[in-house]
Amino acid sequence: MEQFEHYISSKEVKNIPSDLVLARNLLKDARERFNTFFPYRKPTKFIFENGYEAIRELIDSILALDGYESSSPEAPVTFLLKMNKITEKEADTLEYFRQLQNQSKFSGKQFEEKELQKILPQIREIYEKIRKIVEARVI
Repeated sequence: MEQFEHYISSKEVKNIPSDLVLARNLLKDARERFNTFFPYRKPTKFIFENGYEAIRELIDSILALDGYESSSPEAPVTFLLKMNKITEKEADTLEYFRQLQNQSKFSGKQFEEKELQKILPQIREIYEKIRKIVEARVI
């Protein structure tokens, strides 16, 4: 994973004015997306995809608060790592989820129920951790 500064110099991340309204809207979207799918009766790839997207919305909310906007899928995770908001292990997990998301959405990857039963609790755990970080800053 590249350093966050790499994404700034490559213009994949740009500076913007800190945007509390955007951050709150992204938090709202993330909550609604997450709460629509969690808790779930049967694990499906769509629950995974939406759980991951909810996490991404939360991370984008933090970026907006700190005056950044990213077109890179990797940069937001690198930013959280740089700011000591997540661990290396959580960053690796999010990178793994990003790769699974791409496979699911763009290559039609299907998940075994056993695989989802392992992944979905991790999605919930990371979502809750980042949601609390965002809420502490916008509420």
